[in-house]
Amino acid sequence: AADIPFAKVEIADETKFANGTKVVIRGLNSPRGARLNGKLAQVIKKEGDKYVVQLIDGDDQKLKKLKESHLMLQQADIPTHDAKIASDTKFANGAKVVIKGLNSPKGAPLNGKLAQVIKKEDDKYVIQLVEGDDKNLKKLKETNLMAPRQIFADGVVVSLHDIEHHPELDGVLGYIDGFDIVKATYMVSCQNKILEMMPSNFEVVPEAEDYD
Repeated sequence: AADIPFAKVEIADETKFANGTKVVIRGLNSPRGARLNGKLAQVIKKEGDKYVVQLIDGDDQKLKKLKESHLMLQQADIPTHDAKIASDTKFANGAKVVIKGLNSPKGAPLNGKLAQVIKKEDDKYVIQLVEGDDKNLKKLKETNLMAPRQIFADGVVVSLHDIEHHPELDGVLGYIDGFDIVKATYMVSCQNKILEMMPSNFEVVPEAEDYD
């Protein structure tokens, strides 16, 4: 299993998101808030410990106040020294992508696997699988790649396993508390900490039976 950074999520400076920053809403669990998860918004200002944001698309233009933990940077806004997005490049170098739509006997087993973009060559992307023993570089068209999406919903209880260098966490329970679309990692709340996890490092626990 991959060695995932094992640490509490760091809270940045007093103001993590500047006015005008595009952010993605995440981790809202109430019926009213859950519909906003995954939507793109723009930061208007910070008020106290919350950010005032406005949705970018759709008819709902009412301002909303959200905690920093319910916002994350839009992929294109994340500053990295090697992830420069050109106008004709959909996936930046270093971006995580999911392989899809390969039909050949050799390609089909790759569908659904997580990979990292190394570079773009002409009309194809050079990628490398993130997990497993196959580290050979592969060239795929843009139509055979997509940005990662959240499969396991916030609040789902999971059991941790196979976390390199942390065997004491095997079998420990936590719950999904967000998804980072850039790193393709889940935020798992466990033992009063938020841990970044790949899906290969947890499995979903069946829902508890409800007794009256």
